[in-house]
Amino acid sequence: VYFADTVFRALEKSSTVFFEIIPSGNRDSIYKTNNIMSKPRLRNLLGNVSYNLLVKTLEKLQDTIINDPLFHSLTPQYFNSRIMKHIFGNMLTAVDDSLYKITKADSKQELKALDTKEMREEMDERVPLEAHANNLYALLENMDKGLSEYVKTIKGFATWYYAGDIEAMYTKNSYVSILVGDRSYLMRKPVSEEVLDKRNKKWIQDIVSSIKISPSFFAVGAAHLAGEDGLINLLRKKGYTMSPIFLQYKRGN
Repeated sequence: VYFADTVFRALEKSSTVFFEIIPSGNRDSIYKTNNIMSKPRLRNLLGNVSYNLLVKTLEKLQDTIINDPLFHSLTPQYFNSRIMKHIFGNMLTAVDDSLYKITKADSKQELKALDTKEMREEMDERVPLEAHANNLYALLENMDKGLSEYVKTIKGFATWYYAGDIEAMYTKNSYVSILVGDRSYLMRKPVSEEVLDKRNKKWIQDIVSSIKISPSFFAVGAAHLAGEDGLINLLRKKGYTMSPIFLQYKRGN
């Protein structure tokens, strides 16, 4: 993860730093806890073919999770994430984790979360387990293709991220391309309203309250910035002037 000096200067000036959620040093353990189904129905959810592929893959990776008493209660998305962690290891780095470590070193700054526990649970429930099961099967059924597409997606987002192209990230994250005849149309994913818009409108209250009191820094996903109901537009509607701080030098800025 690369941060420009402008980011560090903004952090230094802020007395309060907000994250979507407060990252944890033991994130894997918390992620596991948050991905336990109420009933042990992993095999039924995946189906025999996908379930056997999962077991075979985990055995190949020498993953002891197979012997965990909670194995059949863990969600498909948990196993998708676990497999990716096996393959990419420390190359998988989260921006918010890095910012959190930097900020935590300054004991004078107050750390807060924009999301409540109820908001996170409500958001997670919007994507059905069956959809996550299909995603896991697609990965297990053709691992090389799945990993290649994953790397391509990450590199694409990284390129847009460092270029400051929030519109591209927002569109890729929120829309799907639909082919009708010989024409292609963009259709917004229904879940985007829950994952982005509604949370933005709830966050904006905390954002405005905080910046009225003291300099504040908000570390949120880039897809929350763009769009009609994005944080930038919502703040502009409230009369605030927004100025971009790019991660890399841009001619003329």
